[in-house]
Amino acid sequence: MSNGSVYRRKGARTWTFAVDLGPDPVTGKRRRKSYYGYATRREAESARVEIVARLRNGMYVDPSKQALGEFLEGVWLPTIEPRVEAATHDNYRGVIQRYVVPHLGNVAVQSVTSAHLNGLYAHLAKCGGRNERPLSPRTVRLVHIVLRKALKDAVRWSLLARNPADAADPPKQKRSQIDHSLWTVEDAQAFIASIAADRMRCAWLLAISTGMRRGEVAGLRWRDVDLDAKSVAIRQTRTSVGYEVVVKPPKSGSQRVVALDDLAVSHLLDHRQRQIEERLAFGPGYDTSHDLVFRHEDGTPIHPELFTEWFQKRVAAAGLPHMRFHDLRHLHATLGLAAGIHPLVMSKRLGHANVSITLDTYSHVIPQMDRDAAGVVASLLDPGEVLRGRALTAGEG
Repeated sequence: MSNGSVYRRKGARTWTFAVDLGPDPVTGKRRRKSYYGYATRREAESARVEIVARLRNGMYVDPSKQALGEFLEGVWLPTIEPRVEAATHDNYRGVIQRYVVPHLGNVAVQSVTSAHLNGLYAHLAKCGGRNERPLSPRTVRLVHIVLRKALKDAVRWSLLARNPADAADPPKQKRSQIDHSLWTVEDAQAFIASIAADRMRCAWLLAISTGMRRGEVAGLRWRDVDLDAKSVAIRQTRTSVGYEVVVKPPKSGSQRVVALDDLAVSHLLDHRQRQIEERLAFGPGYDTSHDLVFRHEDGTPIHPELFTEWFQKRVAAAGLPHMRFHDLRHLHATLGLAAGIHPLVMSKRLGHANVSITLDTYSHVIPQMDRDAAGVVASLLDPGEVLRGRALTAGEG
C-alpha cells in the first residue's frame, strides 16, 4: 500500500510530499511528516520512495536525532553497497571509520556545518596521520570527497536542506598525482639485472614494460596472451578487498590489448616453460583449475598482496629506492612520455578512460616534452638545416 503522495501547493514552484511515520510509541498519536523544496516531481518521488523503504525496513531515524557517524555507518554505507565496487566501498568505510567518526561521529547530521568540516580538514592536515603526523593533502581531499558524496545523498533523502560540504574548503591539490621520486632509467636497469634468478621476474618486467596494474598482472591468463602477435589482452583482474580476493572483469575503459616488446615476450616464453616443468615435477596434485600466468609452484593462485610483498623484498635486496608495485605503472608512463610516446597512445596502454586523465596525472612530464618539441621544430626551421637539405638534393640530381 502506498504511503504518502507527491504534490505541489498552489502557486509554489517546488514539490512536496508527506509520509505517515506510524503511531508515536509514547502517546499513540499518528505521526505525519512533510518534506519540502524539491525542484521536480521526480526528485520528490525518489526521496519519498527512499524514506518509505526505510520505514518498512526499520531503518528510519528522525533526522533531528541522527548522529553523523550513525548515518554514515548505519545508513549511507549499507545503502550504496550494491551500487559501488567492493574495493570502493571498503575504501569509503575505512575513510569514515579512521578519519570522520572519531572527530565528528557524535554531531547530529542536521547540525553539521562547513565550519565543522573545515575544522576536521585542518586537524587532519596537522596531525591526522600515523603517530600524529600530518596527513597528506590528497588524503584530506579524499575525506572531503567521501563526506560530500554522503551528505549529497542526505540532501536527496530529505535529511538535510543543503550540503555543508559544498561550502567547505578542503586543501588544494596539485594536478600531478604522482610522487616524482620514481626510479631513473639506471635504477630500472639495475632492478632488472638483479632479478635474473627470481621466479617472479616475468611479473615485475611485465609491469614495467606494459604499465599493467597489479590486479591485471595477478589476473592475467594464458588464454589472454598472444606471443605470436606480441600482445596481452586485459580481460580479468584479481584484487584484494579486506584480504579477500575478488576476481572480475576490468572496467570497460580498462579492457584493452597491450603490445609487448621482445624482452617481455622472451620472459613469458621462459616463464611458461618453467611452469610446465613445475607441473611435471609436482605431479597429480598440481592445481589445474585455472589458467593464470602467475601462480605458486603447486599451481594455486598467488594472492594479489603477495605481489607487492615479494616485489618490495626484491627492491630492498637490490639496494634501490623504495617503490610500490603500482609505481611500476607510473614508471612505465613517465619514461614512455619522456621518450616521446604520444599521450594518446600511452593513455590506451594504461587503460585510462580518456587522454585528459593521462595528461593530468603525468603533467610533470609535459614541460620536458614541450622543450623537446621546441627543439625539434627549431631544427626543422633552422636556415642551416634548410640550406644543407637543398645542397643534398642538388647533389643527388
